[in-house]
Amino acid sequence: MTKNRLLVLLCIAASLSTIAQDKIQDRIGQSSEVLTQILSRPDAIPQALLDKSVCVLVFLDVKKVGVGVGVTYGRGVIVCRSGKDMSDPWSAPAMYKLDVGSLGVQLGRSSTDYVLLG
Repeated sequence: MTKNRLLVLLCIAASLSTIAQDKIQDRIGQSSEVLTQILSRPDAIPQALLDKSVCVLVFLDVKKVGVGVGVTYGRGVIVCRSGKDMSDPWSAPAMYKLDVGSLGVQLGRSSTDYVLLG
């Protein structure tokens, strides 16, 4: 492989890494915004329940589509408490993916944000 080809491949790899990093940062920012909006509502998740949670998972814009066969797809961010007894500060965010299929009588589509506590 010539030096020019190697240089081009390294430039492409670096730019793809930057693009992927931007997507991750966007997902973290959007997840934070969704959680803030949900917690600011009058019927929000009770603070006591949030304080007891070990993990918080936010799935953004989960899409469900069904015409006889259904598909559910979404991407999200999870943070968990650290430490032996899971009571220390929150961990760094990790990316999660949701892929589910289903069979049965179904027709339609929807898009929803989810906040799951564990």
